[in-house]
Amino acid sequence: MAQTPPDWNIIVMGSSGLLGVAAFITKSIVDQKEEQVKFVSYRYEALKEQIQQERSKANAMLTEIVETLKDIDAGKLDAVGAARLREAVSIAEEFPSDLEKDTGDCQRAADWLDTCKPDWVQEACKKATRKYPRLVPWNKRKAFRIDIAKYLDWVCICLYRGGTRSVKLSDFVNVPTISSPHPYIAAITHLIDKNQWGELTSQQRTYLQEVLTRLTEKIQEEFKN
Repeated sequence: MAQTPPDWNIIVMGSSGLLGVAAFITKSIVDQKEEQVKFVSYRYEALKEQIQQERSKANAMLTEIVETLKDIDAGKLDAVGAARLREAVSIAEEFPSDLEKDTGDCQRAADWLDTCKPDWVQEACKKATRKYPRLVPWNKRKAFRIDIAKYLDWVCICLYRGGTRSVKLSDFVNVPTISSPHPYIAAITHLIDKNQWGELTSQQRTYLQEVLTRLTEKIQEEFKN
């Protein structure tokens, strides 16, 4: 049976002293977190479109390079130069198709994760809070779930960009709700260890696993700084 959400107006207006102030502050924090989630979701979709456009431009440029190489008259080159030209043309012809395949696998993994994200967040957070109940008290569990959702958004964007270097983790979770990295790492590690990847291919699973593993490393690094 679904629980009815608390009526914040009754809580705030009907309370007095420190209790009323605490309720008001709690509501403000929750509202702020929810607005941040909406912003990140909007930004995620915008970045997906931008990345797809950039990759399309890159593929077009590679195709143009192939055609340019083909136009070079191999007869005007010596034997070594002609051999190098043939090798360059061969590599350039294969590279766009390989890039497109890798890009497709990464994007498929990202889309799959985005679809599974609500269930994954719920499951991962439940596992982490059971393991570290003192580090994740009841009053911080909703915000903790929001942090995990944002971390998975980071994974999706990294997959769309084909790497993790240019995507700052702090742009998604600037100040973690929990002061210890252990619950966050436990949540993400659970998703990796349960080894359930649905209909993803072996290569798509590999890409997703690699970025999830990199996420645990980045979280550890962020807490050390």
